[in-house]
Amino acid sequence: MRPRILRLIGRFLFTVSNVLPPSQGTINVGQRTLRSLAVRLIVSKCGTGINVERGARFDSSLEIGNRSGIGENCIITNKVKIGNDVMMARDVLINPGNHNFSDTNIPMNRQGAAPKKSVIIEDDVWIGSRAILMPGVTVGHGSIIAAGAVVTHDVPPFSIMGGGACQTIEMSQITTLN
Repeated sequence: MRPRILRLIGRFLFTVSNVLPPSQGTINVGQRTLRSLAVRLIVSKCGTGINVERGARFDSSLEIGNRSGIGENCIITNKVKIGNDVMMARDVLINPGNHNFSDTNIPMNRQGAAPKKSVIIEDDVWIGSRAILMPGVTVGHGSIIAAGAVVTHDVPPFSIMGGGACQTIEMSQITTLN
């Protein structure tokens, strides 16, 4: 873990960088470099060549691999490990936490939080806009998560998953626009 003062400096720099344009825009004032430096000061493990867009929110326990990107307005809370060469579109939600709900005699809001379960995103994964990854899932190497998908279980390597409760999409179901 980084010393607290470095994490605070990183948070300040990231907050400042959020008023700058997106990294992919036509105006380049070093926003990608500034955000990358800020993230490096905040997170527990950070690879090289990362890109974290403005508005992203993440915990200091995040681990992010080489050449991976986090899109605008993504929310990533603790116990998340992102591999190398991961592409994440805007508005992705990754939350490894949940509430206890096993005792039907006690309201759920009084049962407390369940233990957090790590979310692991292996190398070379593409996650579409507004996808949601639930606690404890692993997204296998080379997989694609469709926009708006809700991932409730592990994703096998080299899979394409989509839908409200993710299902494997067969290659014959994919249409392309020419």
